Amino acid sequence: MPDATDSRDLLETWHLRPAVKALLAFKGFQLVATMITVSEPGNILRFDHPRQLMSYIGLVPSESTSANKRRQGDITKCGNPHLRWLLAEVVQHYANPPRVSKDKILADRVFEPCLQSGEEHLK
Repeated sequence: MPDATDSRDLLETWHLRPAVKALLAFKGFQLVATMITVSEPGNILRFDHPRQLMSYIGLVPSESTSANKRRQGDITKCGNPHLRWLLAEVVQHYANPPRVSKDKILADRVFEPCLQSGEEHLK
């Protein structure tokens, strides 16, 4: 079964490596999820506009039009369900503000006085 090591080896020679590296800068993207996100749509240059890519993924609103009334509804869910699911999982990391772990807070409390006393010795 492939693992993250195999993915890293593949990434080193992959022509889409710059796109993967760029997406890894976003919170929530891990290596495998990023590689899938980049590879699923294929050549994105085939999309003339970002709306076409969003339509391919199925992230465009449905529409109900009657006479002079136009109502936009939920997303259509037509398109690539795998990529839509993956992006929905990744964006969950943006639902909550970033938190600092309790270990980091404890370490700061323990080491900060040491650092401050060290600075006094430098004077």
